[in-house]
Amino acid sequence: MNAVRMGLLGGTFDPPHAAHVALARFAIDALKLQTLRVLPTGQPWHRDQIPSPAKDRVAMCQLAFRDCPQVVVDDRETRRAGSTYTIDTVEELRREWPEATWFLIIGADQARRFETWHRWRDLLCHVHIAVADRDPQAGQWQNTTLSSASVLPWTPRDISATQIRQAVALGQPTPWIDPQVLGYIQHHQLYQVPNT
Repeated sequence: MNAVRMGLLGGTFDPPHAAHVALARFAIDALKLQTLRVLPTGQPWHRDQIPSPAKDRVAMCQLAFRDCPQVVVDDRETRRAGSTYTIDTVEELRREWPEATWFLIIGADQARRFETWHRWRDLLCHVHIAVADRDPQAGQWQNTTLSSASVLPWTPRDISATQIRQAVALGQPTPWIDPQVLGYIQHHQLYQVPNT
């Protein structure tokens, strides 16, 4: 029997938007995944900015990915104290599903910095890396560390969570997020400009 193929897609998801959903669908198809675990991060070790409350980011992910049956929103990183490291999550998941084949989906920008990740050598022993790259022929992120990585020829959408947060704060249209996610943002008054 073939091993179950499971993917991991982490991020702050602050908020989750159309590009996240499109990448998830693309990766599921390209890597033939039975399940893709979307993992909102707790406190990212590599970022100074504190993201929105974990409960809100998890709830928004559940809304954003609700029409993707292979996606499971996994909140384990948001429940972990201190900085969030991918290797800790991967080791937990491998204990829970020891027979699974794991794929970690990262962007080309993350691939370029991969050797700065906590225990990156151990991570390579546990997962297959899949790099979403807009220009796989150029291979600008490629190095001997990730020579065995799968490449997802992915053209990212020209949108960012930062732009969305700014648009929400200014009351501008935000077509790149699901209407239910926008409703959640408005109901919980996320990304508002503080009164001065």
